[in-house]
Amino acid sequence: MSLVRIAVRYMAVEALKGATLVGNRVFDSQIGMVDEVSNPGTHPYLAVYTDRAVPGPDDKGVFSNGICTMLLQTSASSAMTTVDENGNSTIIDGVFATDGGFEFTLDLIVRQALAALSSSETREAELFRSLFNGFTKVERRCMGSPGQNQRIASHQVLLELPLINDPVPGVVLRPEAKLMQVIEHMEGHSDPEVNERARFMRAALEGPSDSWHLLVQKTGMTNASAEKLSLHAPRDS
Repeated sequence: MSLVRIAVRYMAVEALKGATLVGNRVFDSQIGMVDEVSNPGTHPYLAVYTDRAVPGPDDKGVFSNGICTMLLQTSASSAMTTVDENGNSTIIDGVFATDGGFEFTLDLIVRQALAALSSSETREAELFRSLFNGFTKVERRCMGSPGQNQRIASHQVLLELPLINDPVPGVVLRPEAKLMQVIEHMEGHSDPEVNERARFMRAALEGPSDSWHLLVQKTGMTNASAEKLSLHAPRDS
């Protein structure tokens, strides 16, 4: 759908890894994570999703990304508990697996996540924030379910992000362009799948580079409309 949406999710995940109580259990668009928390032996996690986007007042053309809603979700359940040396059921060390303990744990994870994304001390967080023009909205939601055999609690944070626009295919990006920096970050990742995704993203940037094709793709007009406006590419005589 959008290279920038891919990039902003990727950089959010990289900025969050190791920065909260969930450690490296941070996932990009992981489907079915709420179901997984009911499995014994699992642990709290963070998942990053991008949802709907609405155009801003100045957004025009099919490569405008508008104001995108990013969703951060973390969950905990009684299946994640352990028993300490005193026989107490805990969700994390020192925090009992009570309803209040679940809420405390999830509140703390959310706090740590927001601190990580707004940090000025990591390159990943800086690259994440470079892909949009400030947070326009932060909304928190709490959900819980007693379940049949266990308790499950979830917290969600909705972030509204005015994303930068996708480059029109064929536009040559400078190495210092934010999207190019993200692609280079992906190319240097230790996961071969991330490297392969970077290759696909570079390929998606390719396209006709002459000004005529770039204009048509950027504006979304038809060839006939452009010709009426005397914007058509020169024809052979």
